[in-house]
Amino acid sequence: MTRRVKSVVLRLRVKVERVDGAAQLEEVAVVNSGFGGVRPELLVPREVATRLRLREVVEPEVAYKVTGDGRRVALIRYPSSARVSLVEESPPAVVVDVLVAEGARRTLMNDKLISALSVVVIDPSEGLWCFRHELGHRVRRGV
Repeated sequence: MTRRVKSVVLRLRVKVERVDGAAQLEEVAVVNSGFGGVRPELLVPREVATRLRLREVVEPEVAYKVTGDGRRVALIRYPSSARVSLVEESPPAVVVDVLVAEGARRTLMNDKLISALSVVVIDPSEGLWCFRHELGHRVRRGV
């Protein structure tokens, strides 16, 4: 009998609020430093964008990203459409581009968003992190 090993990644509870404040929700987002970008971005499943009614804020546009294995994938981008903050104590909210990927099942934070929120990943496989000002003094555990 083979035992399944549960994969642990760093996940944090985030508050996602439309830039006009008309809608908000909480999500558990994967901290994904391998998800690069020029600006802070939050990749979400389609239903999250629908619940936030992002089309009321900005017209979406088509964007492309290159995946880790070199594939080019089309995404829907809602530029500067939301603010993201951590549910627990957090630096000020960060304005993000919201990206929607067909078939996405998880919410992902890109490297620029992780940095803007002052999150330092200590051990991704154990889900350990801290805020930049806590480095060497405190270790937190993701959700």
